[in-house]
Amino acid sequence: SVLGTLREVVGKHGVLGLYRGLLSPLVSEVPRRALKFGANGFYKARANGNGITGDLANVMCGAAAGASETLVHTPAERVKILVQGGTFSSPTAAVKELVVADGAVRGLYRGMGAYMARQAVWNGAFFGCLGAGKEIAGDSPNFGTNFAIGMASGCFATVMNNPLDVAKTRIQNDVGGSERRRR
Repeated sequence: SVLGTLREVVGKHGVLGLYRGLLSPLVSEVPRRALKFGANGFYKARANGNGITGDLANVMCGAAAGASETLVHTPAERVKILVQGGTFSSPTAAVKELVVADGAVRGLYRGMGAYMARQAVWNGAFFGCLGAGKEIAGDSPNFGTNFAIGMASGCFATVMNNPLDVAKTRIQNDVGGSERRRR
C-alpha cells in the first residue's frame, strides 16, 4: 500500500528519504515546464498581434512551445532513455561517458530533432484540442467538463505523437559512433 511504503521509507531513511532523487526532476522538469508555458504565452501574444487567433493560434503556438522546451530538456530525456534502457547504470555515469566520448552537444543532444518534432505534435494537438473543447463548452464549464476536455485532449495528442515517440526513443537509445560498455 502507499501508506505502508511511505512508513517503510521513513523508517529506513527518515523523512528526507521521501525526497531521494528530487534533484533530477527539479533540474529537468521545472525549467522545461516554465519554458513551455512562457513560450506559449509569448507565441500567443505574437500570433494575436498578427491577427491569428482561435484554434489555429492554439495549434501553432502549442507546437512552437513544445518544440521550444526541447532546447532545455533534450539532455535529460536522452539520459533517461539510456538509463531506462540499461545502457548506463545511473544518470551520472551516462552524462560522464557521453560528454567524454562525444562532447556535450553531440552526446547529450542526440535525437533533438526527433524530440522536437514529437513535442511539437503533442503540444500542438493538445492545446488545439483543449482550445476547441473550451470553445464548445462555453464560458463556465464545470469540473467534469474540464476533466473530459483535458482527457480527450491528452488522448488525442498522445495518439498523434506516438509514432514520433517511437522514433525519438530509438534514436536517443542509440549510443552513437563511440564504442561503449554497458554500465
